[in-house]
Amino acid sequence: MALYEKVGNCRVLKGHKSFVASHSEGCCADITLKNIHFVLPEEIAETLDKSSLCHERKFELEFTSHYIDM
Repeated sequence: MALYEKVGNCRVLKGHKSFVASHSEGCCADITLKNIHFVLPEEIAETLDKSSLCHERKFELEFTSHYIDM
């Protein structure tokens, strides 16, 4: 999972998380991820005015998954 901050038409990577899930099913199965947190201090905001907490920030999450047969 990758978190990007949107700045105009550009995306700036702000963080990523990786998970490894195992299950006892004989085939692929859905997994549920809960309570995923990112801490995004205003000091790293992609804005010129870092003096105010009132400016709007836009983010996108991107998910990628892969499977491995073992």
